[in-house]
Amino acid sequence: MIKLFRRAKDAFQLQRGHGQRDAASNTDERRTRTGASRAEKIKEICDLGKIHTISMRDGSLDPKRLANERKNYEIYMREAVALLRRVTDPVLRDRSVGHIIDLCIDGGEEVQATVLLSLVQSDFVRREIAGKYPQLAVRQSRQSLAS
Repeated sequence: MIKLFRRAKDAFQLQRGHGQRDAASNTDERRTRTGASRAEKIKEICDLGKIHTISMRDGSLDPKRLANERKNYEIYMREAVALLRRVTDPVLRDRSVGHIIDLCIDGGEEVQATVLLSLVQSDFVRREIAGKYPQLAVRQSRQSLAS
């Protein structure tokens, strides 16, 4: 009878150990899903901001409407950057920075885009962005030589 209880106890402890590992993997999975959700939200924010940049480039807008479009663009930019700070996965963060750089370029802020490019850690993503916007890579190399 005691052997039976010991086996049951050992089986219970073994299951408990697996449950703890599952809980840890669930936490990692939840963290990954949260990061991916934030990265997707950043992309959506940048897409909405691009609508305002298109309006900003429209030469027929009156100054009041142009100022309003600029204000909305800046709100979307701040929101995307604030959300970017909460993305912990390096690959998702680099991709999100790429979306924000797209928004900066559309908004005519190449200097800010160059600063954001320096945050990208992945060589692949950096080359991809530099392929889209070669002027950023040139500007960044000039800044690094001047420093």
